Amino acid sequence: MHLPSRLALCALVLAAALPTPADAAAIEISWDQDLASDHDRESYQQLRELVSAELGFWLQRPLKVVVYARARYEKQFGSAAAFSQGAHYQASAIHVNGGSRFDDGFAGLVVNEMTHAVLDHRGSLRQLPLWLNEGPAERLSYMRRG
Repeated sequence: MHLPSRLALCALVLAAALPTPADAAAIEISWDQDLASDHDRESYQQLRELVSAELGFWLQRPLKVVVYARARYEKQFGSAAAFSQGAHYQASAIHVNGGSRFDDGFAGLVVNEMTHAVLDHRGSLRQLPLWLNEGPAERLSYMRRG
């Protein structure tokens, strides 16, 4: 079998093993008081669906999103992170430096972090080359921002 045929066969086998949209888990969101509304919950869910559809990966476990008040985010992750990050993916959860509303810029940032979460669905994010980790995350982020 030629190399292109082998690659195509491998891709088909891998695609068959991936979860489908029907298997997808929901988002578990928690937030400090007065930081997120029900509309925000729907927005996070829509962004997760966008990322999963674009990547073709559907998470079988819930995606955790934790929205912190700015002071609590700083206490948890340090002053440098509080002033330079709007959100980050770590330890199977997206941690959001709260107070931001869902404008296009913020939604793009969340899509970037959700892409990392979806790529890490089997705990293998650190094994991916940087271009395969950051490339799709940046592409989908720019797509969402418009």
